[in-house]
Amino acid sequence: MPTITNRRKRTERQELTKLLSLTERDSTILKAIYEYRVLSQAQIRRLIFPSVQSSVAQRRLRFLYDGKYLNRRFLLQEAGIVASPILYLLDKAGNDHLIKYHGFSEKRWTAKRKKVGYGHLEHLLEVNDFRIIFSLGCQHQGFSLEQWIDDMSFHKSYDTITVEGYDTPVAVQPDGYTVIQTAGNKQLHFFIELDRGTETIREKFKKKMAAYHAYFDSQLILKRFGTKDIRVLIIAHSEKRAHNLKKITEATGGQNRYWFTSVPALTPENIFANPVWNKAGHIEKTTLIY
Repeated sequence: MPTITNRRKRTERQELTKLLSLTERDSTILKAIYEYRVLSQAQIRRLIFPSVQSSVAQRRLRFLYDGKYLNRRFLLQEAGIVASPILYLLDKAGNDHLIKYHGFSEKRWTAKRKKVGYGHLEHLLEVNDFRIIFSLGCQHQGFSLEQWIDDMSFHKSYDTITVEGYDTPVAVQPDGYTVIQTAGNKQLHFFIELDRGTETIREKFKKKMAAYHAYFDSQLILKRFGTKDIRVLIIAHSEKRAHNLKKITEATGGQNRYWFTSVPALTPENIFANPVWNKAGHIEKTTLIY
């Protein structure tokens, strides 16, 4: 294993004394960051090092950073960079490794990725928090996670829909789209909407719901996804916010396909099998999978 001779600043790479030999776990880390695009150190530990001491994960991530397989960003806080969470993105050597040795085809490293705005990074991390819970929940239930399309993919290719009351077509850009196969071989489809808490209820969220209503009434959704049997999962930062969003959705005509919950309510163990969801048009909480 390569050695690092001195401690240095968190933003500095240290030249390795010999070439880094990647382990199977290293490749797993690179694959995860390829799929999720950005992960915090805490998220990587939860996904890949759940029962390992934090120092082991930190050491491996530091070697991948020094070897230019991973790049680092920081969510700056008032206390300064020393206290800021470390974020990891794929760097050129990591992307090249996945393409060369693991059959990945898409180039997800570019110099521009180093300049992604902090607001977008924060939202990606929030979506990925949910995605991790959803993914681990699938493992817990014995479900197969067949597909996940993230928001950056939708930013590159999305549908627009004409909505009554709006002068121009409205973009349909979920934070995610996923397909799972249950233990009973039932295939389920979901749109993911992680509420940022910054959208005014009477404006942006109402417009977003109106776009969804029109989208489900159109043929565009069938052309892109092959089905209209898709639930819209709306995850808010608090129960109160989730309740308010549910009321707005119901007032705009949204019913059974819209499901609401809050981030604090979810764990991998309860996300599918426990009554932690509120469905539009209903009062009692219910389970996501019956």
